[in-house]
Amino acid sequence: MWQTLDVTTVPEILRFWANRAAESVALINEREAITFSSLDQRSSRTANRLLQANVKPGDHVGYLGLNSVGFFDAWFGAGKIGCAFAPFNWRLAPSELAEIIDDARPSIVFVDSGFREKAQSVEALISTRCELVFFDRATGEGGLQEWARGASAKDPAFPIQAGNPALIAYTSGTTGRPKGVVLSHGAISNSFVSAEQEPAMRWTRDDVILLSMPNFHLGGSCIALQALYNGSRITILSSFDVAGALAKISRDRATIAPLVPAALQMILDDPRLSSTDLSSLRTIMYFGSAIGAETATRAQAALRCSLVQHYGTTETWIATILRPEDHDPTKPERLASCGVAIPRVQIRVVDEAEKNVAPNVVGQVVIKCPTAFSGYLGQRQATEAVMRDGWYMTGDLGFLDADGYLTLVDRCKDMIVSGGENVYSVEVERALMRHPEVAAAAVIGTPDPKWGEKVTAFVVTTPGATVSTVDLGLHCRKFLAAYKSPKEIIFEAALPMTASGKIQKSILRRRFWGDGKRAIG
Repeated sequence: MWQTLDVTTVPEILRFWANRAAESVALINEREAITFSSLDQRSSRTANRLLQANVKPGDHVGYLGLNSVGFFDAWFGAGKIGCAFAPFNWRLAPSELAEIIDDARPSIVFVDSGFREKAQSVEALISTRCELVFFDRATGEGGLQEWARGASAKDPAFPIQAGNPALIAYTSGTTGRPKGVVLSHGAISNSFVSAEQEPAMRWTRDDVILLSMPNFHLGGSCIALQALYNGSRITILSSFDVAGALAKISRDRATIAPLVPAALQMILDDPRLSSTDLSSLRTIMYFGSAIGAETATRAQAALRCSLVQHYGTTETWIATILRPEDHDPTKPERLASCGVAIPRVQIRVVDEAEKNVAPNVVGQVVIKCPTAFSGYLGQRQATEAVMRDGWYMTGDLGFLDADGYLTLVDRCKDMIVSGGENVYSVEVERALMRHPEVAAAAVIGTPDPKWGEKVTAFVVTTPGATVSTVDLGLHCRKFLAAYKSPKEIIFEAALPMTASGKIQKSILRRRFWGDGKRAIG
């Protein structure tokens, strides 16, 4: 396969396609289409302008902004001179961003002009010396190319090794010091090879991928690279909103839409769905959590395309796949899983002594793969704490069945201990989600003088729902033992979410535990 032979670093993606199919479209936004040849030249101008700004190979280049052509100019430009690229979470508060930028220590940060005020607040807080370059999200002669104007479009072609850092992705954790996950060019290249070996993950030059997930998560950045690696086109949505996603899919004939389940649910609930032409879609690729049988049935009926689920971590990238044929609403247990290991990935489930457990026994999920991170930036002890002879300790609890399907039951820190019994919050959430009037659910342990912790559920209902707490309690007891069923159910208008679509249970816990430690974990 040509991919495994010719593309081993991020910049080589553009070099390959600029030579092989120069006038094929790489990027589409609201204003124009950018060819591979044009993107190759644009990124070379950015690279040479970075050199003029005294950015050196081995430095870090930051990015704070929405999805845009400029994001690709910046990443490929940084890569061409041997710099690691660090996209920052624009949703964070200035103090949070300042902590991350001080950790990443970029020489330069490209800032979408929409975040000018926030960036200036950050600049006043950081101890790192770096240059802020503001740009408008435009194409052609605007955008980041305005800053790079006059620089040479000749590829600087700095030598890059597979082990060199390509991307620094910050984890979305809400406690402790921020961790920059360092991904090498080799790790990213290996992710392409693994995808090539899995039929349900193969993309072609005929595919059009919707980029709507944030670029500071791998579901935005690395999925976009996978698209370009395969010569596919990317239609860029600056940030996810239902109207924009529907319009992009319809106008640009998107074939693949990577989404978190919350975004998929929003699309399914939107009244514009029935009047939008989505006939081009062939796959919804979702990640972050499983979806229930109800959502799978609705999605398949409304979108008339296949569903593919992935599980992975920032440290390992994609580890499992739940293929289209596994999305059978009549088999809810299989649908509740996150699938089997993708090619070249090994998965084990271990006990507290780090010994393999038997099938269907819950333990910690550990992963070994060629796509694994190089370590946490500047945090050797934190890296050593999660690595065991090449195996990454995910902190996720789950089990493997006899067929190799992995089902997650909780995060280690999210397990509830009530009256001496272990309760897996995900198991309770899945029972709640089986009710047709439940749109979202989160379960945590809250203080209880008798049981230590009681099972408490936060529920968002569907529009027009009439279900009561008593109804949901009775519903859960159809599927769960009494000690697992929620002792308290709280209705919410919305649940706190990370940018990657994961529920922030730490925020919910704070209502009950404050800043003190839980009795358990």
